Amino acid sequence: MKKILLIVAGLLVAGLIFPFAYGREQTWELLAGPADLGQVDFATLKRRSSPNDALQCRDNFCPAAIADRRGNLYHVGAAEVAAALDSGLAFEGNLVRVDNGADPLYRRYVQRSAVMKFPDTIDVRFFPLSDDQSAMAIYSRAQVGYADFDANRKRIGRWSDYTEDLPHDD
Repeated sequence: MKKILLIVAGLLVAGLIFPFAYGREQTWELLAGPADLGQVDFATLKRRSSPNDALQCRDNFCPAAIADRRGNLYHVGAAEVAAALDSGLAFEGNLVRVDNGADPLYRRYVQRSAVMKFPDTIDVRFFPLSDDQSAMAIYSRAQVGYADFDANRKRIGRWSDYTEDLPHDD
């Protein structure tokens, strides 16, 4: 019995040390695959059944999903909203843009948690409604785990705040 307890304890210690020795980012990729979960289509987006994602989207742009936040209707063009978001994201830590940049109205990022480096994929789509009216959708989802302690919901709120100074309706 004592031998079994020592083996179990050894495995637990090895499991705790491995991510730090091998690299936390590499460990998650080894266990769960690439951190970038790929592009979503907001028009057909279906939310996860697990509580580890968050969505900001106006109803008409995400008809198949229930959003956590509706998002603003901006009284400026989509390019200006994108520029405001880009300026705010310059202050975000552990953030890498992973899309190819070909679509000026779309961005995809991977952001990792500070300590354990859990990866989340975040899609942002800007919707031009006219030259001086636009909207923004944000979908943030965890790669690892069932729950995320509201990290994704907090992120979409924080990222929305980067555009708060632009003229908008709620």
